[in-house]
Amino acid sequence: MTKAANAIQEWQCISDMFAEKWHIPRYAGSVDGKHLTIPAPSNSGSYFFNYKSYNSTILIAVVDA
Repeated sequence: MTKAANAIQEWQCISDMFAEKWHIPRYAGSVDGKHLTIPAPSNSGSYFFNYKSYNSTILIAVVDA
């Protein structure tokens, strides 16, 4: 039971830090993504071709406060 209680307190602390820094209550973190332009890899066909009409891969970041 102690481990679960510590986890709850840790998440509450992260949520409090996020609210203090970004003024958004009850959040534990944020997720964002971005298309990075890349040269077309050999024999990749349309695998890396996106809806914006260029080849890309996606960078996704997850952060806490």
